[in-house]
Amino acid sequence: MIGKIKRYFSRPYTTSGFHDEKLAKAYLEKTSNDTLHAEFERKEMFRIIGNVVSKHIAIAGSGPGFYAQGLIEGKNAITCIDSSEAMHELAFHKLGDQVSYLSHDLNESIPLAKDSFDLVISPLTIQYISDLKQLYGEFNRILKPSGRAIVSTIHPFTNKGEKYLQREQIDQEFSEFKVTIKAYRRPLHHFTDAILENGFTLKGIYEPLPHESLRQKDENIYESLSAEPLFIFFEFYKK
Repeated sequence: MIGKIKRYFSRPYTTSGFHDEKLAKAYLEKTSNDTLHAEFERKEMFRIIGNVVSKHIAIAGSGPGFYAQGLIEGKNAITCIDSSEAMHELAFHKLGDQVSYLSHDLNESIPLAKDSFDLVISPLTIQYISDLKQLYGEFNRILKPSGRAIVSTIHPFTNKGEKYLQREQIDQEFSEFKVTIKAYRRPLHHFTDAILENGFTLKGIYEPLPHESLRQKDENIYESLSAEPLFIFFEFYKK
């Protein structure tokens, strides 16, 4: 399968924490129907996205294809961007050539055409990006005029550490997968500064409450998420 899927890639992949096939599969199994990802983060992301039909969409940090699978039903043209070839393999098993695959490190310039996408989404990915201003500049470049971007990440109040007002590189541990990934803590204004300084119009910052369906799965997690934030979402438009 590796030889077949590489024809969709524009460049060699760069190593990420989930580049290993076994780790990628473990991540897929863990997050397919869990409380925090399936019942909370993805539901909120799809709520913000709304009904999109026949649009060109880039998913920056596409993972094993959860978002592409949900968006393909609207006859949208989707480009999945991820640094992990193993994640692309999992997405390909579900979606085949219904979508395009770009193996790429989002810390570098995105090799896609200017003004080519109606929507860019980036789910739970920007915490691994060193320079948000550079990344959002790339979003601005590839988005069409009036194009929209939606990103989600760990809430800065949840992940603030001892030096909240400073950007801090950390090692984010995924104990269940026995993997550590380089990540960054940032204060809230770093997120909004990167948006505004790239000329975007900020439409909304969302701190979602859990859906009722999550209560059915885990009452304790539901109560915890109802009291303190875990994820934060930003929605912004290209002028």
